[in-house]
Amino acid sequence: MAVVGAEEAVPGFGEIPFLAGLLDLPRFPVAPLFPFPAKWTVTIGEPIPAPVGPETRAQRADATGGLCARTRAALQDLLDRELGRRDNLFW
Repeated sequence: MAVVGAEEAVPGFGEIPFLAGLLDLPRFPVAPLFPFPAKWTVTIGEPIPAPVGPETRAQRADATGGLCARTRAALQDLLDRELGRRDNLFW
C-alpha cells in the first residue's frame, strides 16, 4: 500500500536539536500546528508472496533480503506511478 499526499499535509520546516536534546527526544520538528489541505491517494498494490519456508539461517537471511528488495521496488513503482498522475501539488 502506498500513500501519496500525506507529506504535503504537514510538511516539516526544520528541526530544533537543542529542544530535542533537552526533552530527550530523537528530534524536535518545526511544523505547522494545523494540516494544510492536501489530496491523499491510497493505492493498494498486488500481494507480494513470501518465500516458502527456508530451512537454514543463511537461506532465511537470503529470503528475507530478497523479500525486502521486492517490497521496496514494488512500493517505489506504486509511488512513482501515483506521483506521475498528479496534476499539481495539492489537487
